[in-house]
Amino acid sequence: MAGNAGDAVGKSAISLGLLKGATVDRERVMREAIRSGEMEGAWVSEEFRADVEAYIAGEITVDELGEHTRKRWASRKEALSHDRGSS
Repeated sequence: MAGNAGDAVGKSAISLGLLKGATVDRERVMREAIRSGEMEGAWVSEEFRADVEAYIAGEITVDELGEHTRKRWASRKEALSHDRGSS
């Protein structure tokens, strides 16, 4: 029985290590993407940066990150078209 408990602890430690690695990978990939976009002249909003931090922390999925971004762009596009229509 003691062997089984030790195995469970070992597996938990491995899982935590893998999770930590996944977080580091997410962070590296997102920071590189932002940096690359900025080097190309893209503007990166504070809202997107906040979503990226939530994704890195594992609070949202990459799908949710994309969905938040699409919704923001759609609402900005709609606001811009209303502004142009009222001119």
